[in-house]
Amino acid sequence: MKSKIIMLGLALLVWSLFGLSAAAHNSEEEALQKTAREIYGLVMCPLCAGQTIGQSGNETSRQMRDLVLKKLRQGETKEDILQYFESRYLSLIHI
Repeated sequence: MKSKIIMLGLALLVWSLFGLSAAAHNSEEEALQKTAREIYGLVMCPLCAGQTIGQSGNETSRQMRDLVLKKLRQGETKEDILQYFESRYLSLIHI
């Protein structure tokens, strides 16, 4: 009987730790998604007149949004990502 109680206690402990871990992951993912949306609103679509990558539905903007998420998940900051897009797309303009 005692071993069943101990096993039940251990199972509850593992379950609660898993729940805390999942909650922390969800919180991190929400923060990442929020930062991504902020970036989407700041980066202009290179093909659409006056639309950000968050507003545009074209394939290029979708790829740029995917890249933003990838870079955030790799630990890059909002500033790093904005600088990346600035250097990439401004370098295409030769004055």
